[in-house]
Amino acid sequence: RVSSFHRGHQAMLTDLLVSVLIVLASAEEGCSAGGDGGTCRDGAGVESFTAIPGLLPPCKESFELPSLAAQSASWCKPSVVQATKRAPEKLQGLFWLKGLPLDDVAACFSNGEWDESTLTLKLTVWKDFVFMDSYVALGLVSQTYLSELVYHIKFENASLTDAVIKPSGNALGKIPLSAFAAVATFDLKELPSSMPGDKWARPSTFGLGSAHILTNYYEAWRILDGNSKVNEENVDIMMRLLGPRLKGLKINRFHVMMGGQCSSVDSEMEANTELNSLVFSHITTARADTVSCNDGVLL
Repeated sequence: RVSSFHRGHQAMLTDLLVSVLIVLASAEEGCSAGGDGGTCRDGAGVESFTAIPGLLPPCKESFELPSLAAQSASWCKPSVVQATKRAPEKLQGLFWLKGLPLDDVAACFSNGEWDESTLTLKLTVWKDFVFMDSYVALGLVSQTYLSELVYHIKFENASLTDAVIKPSGNALGKIPLSAFAAVATFDLKELPSSMPGDKWARPSTFGLGSAHILTNYYEAWRILDGNSKVNEENVDIMMRLLGPRLKGLKINRFHVMMGGQCSSVDSEMEANTELNSLVFSHITTARADTVSCNDGVLL
């Protein structure tokens, strides 16, 4: 059941997206992408559109839900983080956000930065989370990207069983994140499971002092561990519960360019015009399961 808070949060994100589209609709068509006049093209050449630079991360990779866990082993892995900043093995992996009513689907803890001195894992929301391929999710990604939203998961002690998540960044919509963090409490508590760290409770409360109200509860279940092993049991449950909600939608991961282009293992590069296609009548034909470069938003 979606709480009134999350309905309001989704409405705020939808309003943001509508505002973006109005601005895009007023833009003149062109072939520039970003402030340097570069163009994002695939091998056949793809028409570009003028858009707002920096609105979305420059690159996107799409997955089908059944293959999300297995294919994420190519990017959600501890080796992409400096050895001294890698998360403890108990926290590594890709975690399905079971029961979350918003359009983010899973979070990669493996790619977070660990601070041993404070027992804190830092996750950058736009790049360490994966999202449904929906217009509401695009608004969510854009907002977390522009606000530079980061989650600091601080554990109470070395047992790594209980933590508090504190957000930081510049702003969430019109709300300063410092104000948001002052009234929001996001806990992370380990649940009993066959392997340490496989399941976590994520209650969210809002309030001041001792007056806090539970506004949402979901769980984080590991579907891929830090050694690239898929948890088939958790994936099967995810498919049964999340599959009907997706109704065929893909899952998107956003990231930055490597070597001057959007690239990934066993994937092709193509131009992404999802936002612009809402405004302009001609739409670039997309190929399935590819990595995309978001037109007009190169960094």
